[in-house]
Amino acid sequence: MNDFIETQKGIKVIESLENYSLLPDFFFKSDLSREQSANIVYDEAYFWHHMLQGSKEFTDGAISLYHFTLCSWVARIPGLYWTEQSTELRKVDASEVSFKSQSWTEFHPTGKSRKVLGGIGTLLLPQDRFGNRMVTLSSSNNASTGIPALISEEVYECLSLNEGDVLNINAANWSARGSEWSQLFASTKDIPSGYLVISKAEQIQKVGAGSPVAFHPFSIMEYESKSALLYDYVYLSVDSHHDSLRSTVENFFNDYARKEGRNGRYLINPNLVNPFFETRYQHPSQLSTTTERAHLELIKKRIVDDKFGKTTLNKVIQAIPAYYESINSLTRLIKFINVNPALFNNDTVVGLSAQLVNYCLDNDKIHLLFDRITYEYPIILNN
Repeated sequence: MNDFIETQKGIKVIESLENYSLLPDFFFKSDLSREQSANIVYDEAYFWHHMLQGSKEFTDGAISLYHFTLCSWVARIPGLYWTEQSTELRKVDASEVSFKSQSWTEFHPTGKSRKVLGGIGTLLLPQDRFGNRMVTLSSSNNASTGIPALISEEVYECLSLNEGDVLNINAANWSARGSEWSQLFASTKDIPSGYLVISKAEQIQKVGAGSPVAFHPFSIMEYESKSALLYDYVYLSVDSHHDSLRSTVENFFNDYARKEGRNGRYLINPNLVNPFFETRYQHPSQLSTTTERAHLELIKKRIVDDKFGKTTLNKVIQAIPAYYESINSLTRLIKFINVNPALFNNDTVVGLSAQLVNYCLDNDKIHLLFDRITYEYPIILNN
């Protein structure tokens, strides 16, 4: 894995922990109202293209879905899979595959991390205090790529909905309730934080049942290697029709943590209903305590110190002028990471690039600078 991918992986670990802590605010606010004429959607890619473009027709109007499959798991950040940066990050080469058979592929930790960086990874969330359920509706039977929806307890019970049901949804509204994703990270700050709201049984037509759905429980593994403390993502692709599903997931995560002498420890829990394995944080709310916020700062410091060595910093200083070719474009970049451009001497692009990197390194912003650059120019990650 190249230096920039390793650096981006570290940044995304910080981002994942920040956004995991926001889950209680994001998912458990209910707004079961509003009716309008509907936009018709047959494919989740089409839906996310419009949502990521900020289309008012989708964010403010009603949406009807045709032949979407119900899954009880939800992407860790719905829509992340469809960003340009995620597409680049999911590209895995042969060196990152540890085992491959006709029906099974296992990646080294770095390969798994690239997949999760690129939007693969799901969570199972409990019902909220009103009994509403957060689910995914997917045209491709994939919980990581689909559309989140909040379905009322009354509708769920009235229609006896189950995992794998194929549904038509009539005139559901997008509800942008709760907190936004972390505003610190360019890669997630502009992804709409919300869900479709389904509050009436007549909004759903069941057209099939028993369809298999893929979901991807994931976590962040902390482990030692060559006297260094490392962080990598781990996930498993699971078919909802898999026999002995629970024991398969439990065994995989427990074995993977011990494999190759890693002695890993998982940080976040993907199954908030009935956890598969032991984690440091069993619930996102645990990350809000003073003690755990301090621990998060320690993790961030370890990652920044490890990932932004002299070689990487030099590469960043060289890469910036290649993509930000004028003082004006660099000034725009500086403003995007909430730094005052007046702090710098605008002599040359190369000189300003070096000043910016040094300033960010000294002021705990180097990870945000790198995240912004790779968000705007994801091709950098594969150079």
